[in-house]
Amino acid sequence: MSSRAVKIAIVALAAAVLAMGWYAYSLMRQAQGTPGKEARAMVAPANSGSAGGRAVLMLASDADGRLRRREVATQLPADPGSRTRELIRLLLAAYAEKGSPHPLPPGAAVKEVFIIGGNTAVIDFNRDFGDQHPSGVRVERLTVDSIAATLAANVPAIRRIKVLIDDQERPTLAGHLDLSGFFDVK
Repeated sequence: MSSRAVKIAIVALAAAVLAMGWYAYSLMRQAQGTPGKEARAMVAPANSGSAGGRAVLMLASDADGRLRRREVATQLPADPGSRTRELIRLLLAAYAEKGSPHPLPPGAAVKEVFIIGGNTAVIDFNRDFGDQHPSGVRVERLTVDSIAATLAANVPAIRRIKVLIDDQERPTLAGHLDLSGFFDVK
């Protein structure tokens, strides 16, 4: 191999390494978002937004497509990941109740919650949540809206959520709702 070919190969490899580094950095920035002043606080104090050991659940109703507020007595952890996981566990338990207006699979559970950049919650649900979730745009969207609204009421630092199923990103929840991006928490 001539010295000219070696130089060209080294330059090409260096350019590839720089391009991959830039791409990884841009993916990291996209996943973290750009937190504003209010999102820089990692978590609100324990029981913030749920005075007296109460949490607010925003429960979906399939009949009218609305979210309804329900307060429940509970002690929420201060850690944002644990707090978010407990809120979603409470939400799933409410949907498992007999006569629920938005029934979800009985085996549906949250496996883990990761907080990225202080303002983004990556929520990993078990396989039952994804494989047995009722299908339909409205039903699937109501589930995610319910989770987002519940977090907005109880964990104000969380501004976006990402949904994973069994440690994996899926294209859709149950065939309709696009899970490839992030959902805003309002």
